[in-house]
Amino acid sequence: MIKFFRHIRYNLMSENKTGKYFKYAIGEIILVVIGILIALQINNWNEQRKINKEKAQLTKSIKAELEADVDMIKTYLSQTNYLDSIFKAERQKLSKMSQNKDSLVHFVRNEMFIYMNEFTGFNNNTYNSAKSTGKLQIIDENLKNELFDLFMQQEEILTTNATYFQVVLDKTNDLMENYPVSLSFSYINEGDLNELMWTDVNKKDLALKLNLWGTSRGNFIRMTNSGFSDLLTKTESILKLMEDYD
Repeated sequence: MIKFFRHIRYNLMSENKTGKYFKYAIGEIILVVIGILIALQINNWNEQRKINKEKAQLTKSIKAELEADVDMIKTYLSQTNYLDSIFKAERQKLSKMSQNKDSLVHFVRNEMFIYMNEFTGFNNNTYNSAKSTGKLQIIDENLKNELFDLFMQQEEILTTNATYFQVVLDKTNDLMENYPVSLSFSYINEGDLNELMWTDVNKKDLALKLNLWGTSRGNFIRMTNSGFSDLLTKTESILKLMEDYD
């Protein structure tokens, strides 16, 4: 093609048709520019197609992790609500209990529910990876801002949850160091030695330590229900938003 155009120019010059030559040369330049622009446009289309594909894959992966988070949060809230029902029943029973030492000891030894679960973490590997590599920038601005707020809220919830859980754990250890609550895995959980450990119990001290333990557990439950309920609402709203990008 280039040789063809060159041949035409040579003919025009040899025939001393300078005006036509310049017009033709300008036309040729215009065609070349148009060709370059078309090539650039095609390249831009290809690049945008790659970005759109990568964005769709990234969004899909984040969405899958958020859906997993919703299931985890719902399960954790279900466990916490169950713990809350036990907490309220125990609190009501203790409020009606007399000062009889045997009743209090029996409750601590055999009836109180001491188990609790700490939330282990969220599914945010895709988001953190995209953030560290800069690929998060390809996500739509509104969605990116919502995700940023969500993951900041997740970090705050995890920190608060761990803090309150540690307080309960400390109070649990303090209680059990002085009063051997019966557990299935206790080294001595029955027999004369177990009875010996409960001899001459200080009723007032037991009540005080039990109150501190129960209060810390109640605070943990309230924090968990409030914080994770808000987080569940936020996560579900973002999943709803992401449906518009499918």
